[in-house]
Amino acid sequence: MVLPVPKLDDRTFQDLVNETKRLIPRFCPEWTDHNVSDPGVTMIELFSYMVDLLLYRINRVPIRNYIKWLEMLGVRLEPPRPAQSDITFYLTGPQPAPVTIPLGTEIATVRTDSQDAIGFATEFDLTIYVPTLFQLLVNRDGYTYHDYTPALRNPTLNIGIFQDPPQPNDAIYYGFHEDLRGHILRMDMDSMTEGIGVNPKDPPISWEYWDGLAQAWLPMAVESDGTGGLNRPGQVVLHVPFGARSRDLDGRVAFWIRTRATAPRRDQPGYSAAPRIRRILTESLGGTVPASQVQRIEGEILGRSTGKPGQEWQLNNPPVLARAPGETLEAEGDDGRFVAWTEVDDFGQSGGGDLHYTLDSLSGILRFGPVIRDAGGREVHYGAFPPEGRVLRMSGYRTGGGVRGNVGRSTITVLKSSIPYVAAVTNNTPALGGDDAESLQMAMMRGPSMLRSRSRAVTCDDFEFLAKQASSEVARARCVPPTPEQVMGGRGVIRVLLVPATPIRDEEIPLPELLLSPQTQLAIMAYLDERRMVTSQVQIDTPEYRLVSVDVTVGAHKRSPKEGLKGEIERSLYRFINPVHGGPDGEGWPWDRNLFASEVTALVHSIDGVEHVENVSLWVADMVTGARTPVEGIVPCPSNGMLVSFGHTVTVK
Repeated sequence: MVLPVPKLDDRTFQDLVNETKRLIPRFCPEWTDHNVSDPGVTMIELFSYMVDLLLYRINRVPIRNYIKWLEMLGVRLEPPRPAQSDITFYLTGPQPAPVTIPLGTEIATVRTDSQDAIGFATEFDLTIYVPTLFQLLVNRDGYTYHDYTPALRNPTLNIGIFQDPPQPNDAIYYGFHEDLRGHILRMDMDSMTEGIGVNPKDPPISWEYWDGLAQAWLPMAVESDGTGGLNRPGQVVLHVPFGARSRDLDGRVAFWIRTRATAPRRDQPGYSAAPRIRRILTESLGGTVPASQVQRIEGEILGRSTGKPGQEWQLNNPPVLARAPGETLEAEGDDGRFVAWTEVDDFGQSGGGDLHYTLDSLSGILRFGPVIRDAGGREVHYGAFPPEGRVLRMSGYRTGGGVRGNVGRSTITVLKSSIPYVAAVTNNTPALGGDDAESLQMAMMRGPSMLRSRSRAVTCDDFEFLAKQASSEVARARCVPPTPEQVMGGRGVIRVLLVPATPIRDEEIPLPELLLSPQTQLAIMAYLDERRMVTSQVQIDTPEYRLVSVDVTVGAHKRSPKEGLKGEIERSLYRFINPVHGGPDGEGWPWDRNLFASEVTALVHSIDGVEHVENVSLWVADMVTGARTPVEGIVPCPSNGMLVSFGHTVTVK
């Protein structure tokens, strides 16, 4: 149990008043009017109020001591964290030469009467290339690739890209010379009306890219498809994610995207004949690059050194976000050039000649090492300090962060600096991950966990706690230790499974949002690598997600609107089978927990307006093809994995 915190004096205001009144007959027997209207009683209440304030302060002494102990252990309040979003830059039109969006390009939300503009800055350089399509491969059996590149130069060949009729996983691969990650790609396709039978607004095909992190083909966003599923001449506008990478395909290294035939869903018409393509032209309309809610400060001058140990300097724009490479303190050297110093957590391991300093991220206070007299009377220097008169400057740092940066989609629309050939900017996804600075109460709750692990990852709980501590983008973590057989065989690797944070509760979560960005994975890996045991190996991994689809048929009460009831049932199913917000307790679908048809029935039946549940069918969907397989009664959860909603179907009678 939690250790009880003693109150040094537990008397309340009323206890003090009553105690004083009981002493009146003893010390002043002639005072007989003890009603609240008596001026003497008013004085008693006044002094009781003042004593009550003193007791309140006294009772806070244990909390103050606890906070001081945490401070001695090195517990510091965490600074705010910036929200992140993918920012899309639209060009004025296809350009004849590459256009570069430089790192640090500033964009912002629109300023209103009630709210200031919220600024963001791009995290990488983005060069929007002129795409060159030079390879065309067709795969119809999953193994053999047929080279259809000559058809790009001879439109009369009329490529039949799929089998006739098309079969699931038939695919055509488009290979480009350029790195098209983050690009908005427009493909002008001259298609023939051979692939009849499909719904032009919902054809059974998928446009996919090769994801460098997941090492798998994943679907990408289709802004528009004027071909009606490759059934007529038209244009297809695709958004290639920033996580896309080149790969070797059948001995050909290129940047590949593909069009793949999928198995028709229930009530989705399929192709009765294979579509044909005579010509393909490609153009870049813009690009998408990750951005964070930060403001960059470059070359801030702190002042001149006093030449004394333990100096403190205050940055002008706290809080300071996690430092990026190149963001460091610089001190003027003997030759007038600036020399970079190294930031450390503390001076415990610093020698007298080490160019070390500490920087408190929340307050923005920069400190040099102290000089401490040891037991023998000698002065020991913990870190160097600049000589007197030397100029100090911060090469650069970033400030910002907070929940205010978690804005909705299509709200970051102001380009703060002009870039040639850029016509518009927006965010097609909401900004997520922003978090305010840590409160004192949260630090007090975090203290026991830090004391238990002491910033060292030894047990599974340590790895899970530190993984979530490393990044606010992590919602859940699970440590999978190696088996004794793996350890004995020299293959023991500690796997840390991470589930990204997402605000999506009541609808299907896109699969890319269930994967952490490569930058976040590298940051978490570096954080754990500093704290792991020397003999251990750590691997960051993604849980094995199992896609679950539920088909349910219900009968509604006579006065219940069917459309509204259908939407409420769908939202409940998505909310229940959710890796972050779902499960029986609302804290995410539990690890290794199966789904039972009986609990789905109970969930649906508890919704207002449902008179009876007629039928519940459970399906498992393939992550690549989307093909669904029925299961009876129970959806088994994979080991060290969890369930995710995928395309529920609700019928209301």
